[in-house]
Amino acid sequence: MKTLVIKGDSGAALGAELLQSGEIVAFPTETVYGLGALYDNVLAVEKIYEAKGRPKDNPLILHAYDAEMAEKVAFVDDKAQKLFEAFSPGPLTLILPKRDNVPMKVTCGLSTVGVRIPSHRVARELIRLAGAPVAAPSANLSGRPSPTSAKMVYEDMSGKIPLIIDGDDSKTGLESTIFDAKTNTVLRPGAVTKEMLEDCLGEKIYFAGLAGKDERPKAPGMKYRHYAPRAEVRLMEAGEIVDCISSGARSAVGVLASAEVKEKLSGLIPAENVFCYGKTGDLEAIAGNLYKGLAYFDSLTEVKLIFAQTVEEKGIGVAIMNRLNKAAAK
Repeated sequence: MKTLVIKGDSGAALGAELLQSGEIVAFPTETVYGLGALYDNVLAVEKIYEAKGRPKDNPLILHAYDAEMAEKVAFVDDKAQKLFEAFSPGPLTLILPKRDNVPMKVTCGLSTVGVRIPSHRVARELIRLAGAPVAAPSANLSGRPSPTSAKMVYEDMSGKIPLIIDGDDSKTGLESTIFDAKTNTVLRPGAVTKEMLEDCLGEKIYFAGLAGKDERPKAPGMKYRHYAPRAEVRLMEAGEIVDCISSGARSAVGVLASAEVKEKLSGLIPAENVFCYGKTGDLEAIAGNLYKGLAYFDSLTEVKLIFAQTVEEKGIGVAIMNRLNKAAAK
């Protein structure tokens, strides 16, 4: 299969035609690129699982154009409506009771479904033209770093899908926050933080643990290894990375770290073996560059071990550390 890469509105127009014909397409969102099918086309949804090599019990998120479209696939109560009004369009997915028109293939047998309204203009145009919600996980091979550019999608999906819609680099760089409003639980942290949800609702918000080996995950990112490059990832603080490299731990090592650490490593390790993800404390920049950095080391075949600098777990730093911990998981 030849994979086309078409930019912007022209890509959205062709993408909508392909979706309506039962195909799958990759498209940009403000979080990461998604791999989408029309939500009610079971055969097309199956193509997503096949192209990604995605576990069959890992549910998909539905992307709607607006709250009115969201209500066609899920029951939106007053609390959910308040959250949509506060954070949508944007990087928040709500777990809601599904309507009967949502196939069990999408939810993996669950009675709930994740729904979000993306803010990316091209994504919204695609959904509008398609005329129905689009079921989509991230547009990468399962377990690999999520793509934040059309180039990253092409590296994983070339020959597997007919179209990649190029909408430039994703601004947020991390998948959406997934929130279960019924239990006040964050199932996957993202750019909409626990503190933001608490301020909106005036209620205490909790974090969910990971799903067990034999447990059906309620949302993506709760059970399987994710976001991992081919090399082993080891999480370290800035000083530990500098000490290790200074003491000679350089062979086959890559470093994913801040600008300050990169400067301290100058002359100690080949420059191409260090990927700067941003300045220390600039969590938005780090989030935007995280997956790009993890995927970068796949181009360096000699790198077998990646030292990844940790960040403070505040705000979106919680989501960054969530992704780094999963990338480092065995």
